[in-house]
Amino acid sequence: MSTGLLGPPEATAAGHDDAGGGWVLSTGDPSKDYAPAFLGNGYFSTRVPAQGAGFSAAPLLTESQLAGFYGQGPGISPQRVNIPAWSTLGVSDGSAVYGNVASGGCGFGVVCQAESGTLSGGAFADTSHKGYGGAGFVAGYGPGGKPAAGATATVKVSGVPAGTARLTVRYSAGSNTAQTLSAQVDGVGPVRVTLPGTSSWDTWATATLDVPVTAGVNTAAVTCAAGDSCLANVDEISLSAPGTAPAEETPAGTTSGYRQSLDLRRGIMTTSLTWTSPAGRATRLVYRVLTDRADAHLGVTQLDMTPLNWSGPLSVIDMFDGRADTLPANHRLAKPVNLTQVTAGRVDGRSAAMSESLTAQQTGMRAGLASVLRVDGGRTATSAYTDVPADSLAQRADLRVRAGKTYQATKFVGIASSNDTAQGSAPLVQHPLPDPQTAAQGYAARGAQRGWRRVEGEHTRAWADLWKSDISVPGDQDLTEQLRASAFYLLSSVRDGVTWGPSPGGLSSADYNGHVFWDADTWTNPALLAGHPDLARNLLDYRYTLLDAARANAAAHGYQGAQYPWESADTGTDVGIHPREIHIGSDVALAQWQYYQATGDLTWLRTRGWPVIKSVAQFWASRVTPDGQGGYDLNGVQSPDENHDNVNNSAYTNAGAITVLRTAATAATLVGEQADPRWAQVAGGLSVPVDPATGVHPEFDGYRGDTINQADTVMLPYPIGYPMTGQQAQADLDYYTPRTDINGPSMTDSINLIDSAALGTPGCVTDTFLKRSMDPYMYAPFDQFAETRAGGAFTFTTGIGGVLQAFQYGFTGLRLGADAVTVDPMLPPQLPSVDITGLHWHGATFDLSVRHDGTRVTLRGGKTLSLTAAGRKITLRGHQSATVRTRRPDLTPTQDLARCETVTATTADLSFPAVAAVDGSPSTSWKATAPGAALTVDLGKATRVGRTVVQASGATTAYRIDVSRDGAAWSPFGAPVTAASPAASTVTATPVNARYVRYTAQGPAAPQVVSLEVYTG
Repeated sequence: MSTGLLGPPEATAAGHDDAGGGWVLSTGDPSKDYAPAFLGNGYFSTRVPAQGAGFSAAPLLTESQLAGFYGQGPGISPQRVNIPAWSTLGVSDGSAVYGNVASGGCGFGVVCQAESGTLSGGAFADTSHKGYGGAGFVAGYGPGGKPAAGATATVKVSGVPAGTARLTVRYSAGSNTAQTLSAQVDGVGPVRVTLPGTSSWDTWATATLDVPVTAGVNTAAVTCAAGDSCLANVDEISLSAPGTAPAEETPAGTTSGYRQSLDLRRGIMTTSLTWTSPAGRATRLVYRVLTDRADAHLGVTQLDMTPLNWSGPLSVIDMFDGRADTLPANHRLAKPVNLTQVTAGRVDGRSAAMSESLTAQQTGMRAGLASVLRVDGGRTATSAYTDVPADSLAQRADLRVRAGKTYQATKFVGIASSNDTAQGSAPLVQHPLPDPQTAAQGYAARGAQRGWRRVEGEHTRAWADLWKSDISVPGDQDLTEQLRASAFYLLSSVRDGVTWGPSPGGLSSADYNGHVFWDADTWTNPALLAGHPDLARNLLDYRYTLLDAARANAAAHGYQGAQYPWESADTGTDVGIHPREIHIGSDVALAQWQYYQATGDLTWLRTRGWPVIKSVAQFWASRVTPDGQGGYDLNGVQSPDENHDNVNNSAYTNAGAITVLRTAATAATLVGEQADPRWAQVAGGLSVPVDPATGVHPEFDGYRGDTINQADTVMLPYPIGYPMTGQQAQADLDYYTPRTDINGPSMTDSINLIDSAALGTPGCVTDTFLKRSMDPYMYAPFDQFAETRAGGAFTFTTGIGGVLQAFQYGFTGLRLGADAVTVDPMLPPQLPSVDITGLHWHGATFDLSVRHDGTRVTLRGGKTLSLTAAGRKITLRGHQSATVRTRRPDLTPTQDLARCETVTATTADLSFPAVAAVDGSPSTSWKATAPGAALTVDLGKATRVGRTVVQASGATTAYRIDVSRDGAAWSPFGAPVTAASPAASTVTATPVNARYVRYTAQGPAAPQVVSLEVYTG
């Protein structure tokens, strides 16, 4: 996550603005449980803040991204850089401005935020500490504990009277030792400023100095000069009258009647509110923002303005905000950095148009931004608006308005890049645009000519086409909205013709530097493949186009074939930090094969997929080493479990290599080529051993059962498809689930769900895994995924891909084979149903409707659908349907009365839900968040109860059992259980008739219960 300022998600649902529809997410209060959503069209994006448009730093940075736009700075790898916030559209009544329109300077006697000024010499805006004012503070004066000579923050202060003024510097010096920086006003000086130490970096103090000033606009700079110690951060640099502290900035007014809604079906964010300015003038504002799905190069912000109690002059300010250019610090970037140079900004007032050019540092990639402003659908002359931050550009339209009348301003934003893969600097680009700024002007002008209504209509129809493939859960609107939101964010990051591979954060942010990992091949692409094979192909084209770079990488390491890098950016060279995570090659090759299986496109396989699969097979055949016993080892690797590096014979790596080698042999036959006989030899010589004592596949040679950070060996059955018995797969699942770090990436439990669904694990553990894969990571109000329980990348499309696959391939049992579609559906009792529309296979389009009493498969388009279900082969033609059995593992016979019945808890960690105590699995558990927690099971009807068995995770926590017939009057059942070291405990009593059984923890410990079982005797 970009800032780490978001707290953990609450177990609350988003608001609904379309009762029964499942398409609109909304909030009426952005001050709590709020994370701004992002909009994208697969080419570019913006995150929309609570204010309705523009740039905001809280609760996290609203970044704007452009696919394939990479820059690079000293000592850092290529980064997909931020572009200016393009959606800003502000309004002013003369007393203040609403709409995130930042000022380029400050007034005399008023607090001035240092980060809003010009930063140079290594100084940068930061948000990594608490207690600052404005959008952040300035850091970089003393990186790594050493002075950075020349690091400077400069602000402009207007309205200064001639004479002497007080310079106030708000700072933090958390080393608890006095520091020095130097100050200059209008170039006079520098004068050294002493900054007494503060108790922490989250504690701020002020230092003052009287300085000479001139009348009018003065520049005030704080710099790390020669001889300064510089270990400080600066929050504010202000000028005021001598002996007078600067006043806080005048509030921009107040808001009321607030509502922000994201329409997933239409891809439009709407924000409505009443703004009351400091002058008391109330204006109703309605923002609408979209990134055009029909035209990759167009974004639009529309603003309705209705003066409620006033008439007079009103200004509309259209702005590109350069504050958004700065990449925030994250787990891959040690400090914020601005790699985007903004030049050639110009305003054409007669055309109400403005444009600027962007150049990415070092790579030289170029982009253009342009805006055309229209008021009430027509052209209104504008003028340059110059009171803007560095690297920003703005124009202003002045109106006279009357109370009660609605006025409408619309900005049409065009964007183009020299790296547009749609046109064909990087291997992906065959014909770069010579002048992106001019191209952007054309896109903006054409958008304005089409007008809002036409743009919105075409945009909405494009989204409607995408939504022909949909996942819903009839009977559960909250879950339906979460799934649709997940699909929306994934689709917002990809589009046909844009062949840049998706990064783990999609186009929502610069997280993971915008690099491409296995996340794209293994997690997001299968989620696209089922419903949008055209979009899935874009990643495959990315891998194919960069095949030569992968071959060069293999040769550089002394191997044959292609060694795909763990992290890839614009050129396909390795830009990562895990050089031994070479399983990426199998992830890439298997994604190619899956596309062929789903489409049956033999021409594509021959010309695009086969070269990749063949080259990866060649790499594996050259990468192995003989084991001295006639077989082969893969040594010195890192598996998906990044807790363990430089291991030998990783189960996932070996299984992937074996599968690719065998797949390559099959593919060779299909394309009419001769398979290398060594492929079969190596595939037969590699092994994935099973521990005879436990029946488990060890994760690697010498693995001893310590904590792993994410799904690894459990991925052998799916998605690799490595053959094993059901008993072995279940043993792996039960063994590795409790050994996986619950604070690791969010996608692990999606794989656990798919495995459990395929196995038909008795009970309802799939519901536990569903809750674990979603609830701890989902942020209100717009149902966005975080990477981990603590945050991480946001919005995390990798986790999204996992959850979508859980529905597409887990509950349905769907497998897209080369010869037929296989379905083997199942449902836990807690999930009422699953409907999936618009699935694709070999030119056919079909729907799946999964119910507890059966599953219907319906052919919607195409000539035929070859279907395999429960061992039967079925051919559907026309619009025929077939009904197949839905498996019900929860109905597997058991004497445990509580298994899979309705259960509630007074408290529960989101990763340890109450259902885990009754799901029948030994690998999951309910974990309370406080002592004294209670767990209640509804047996469905009054039943004879004579014994309970509790299996704790670790030592038994003291507890008691109570029973009830009606859930209101409770009676003790048996004797209370005291704390004890054994994990299992039994309570036996004279049998009674009860419908409800309640476990209540006693004593100071919060309980963790693997199972609560209830028996008749």
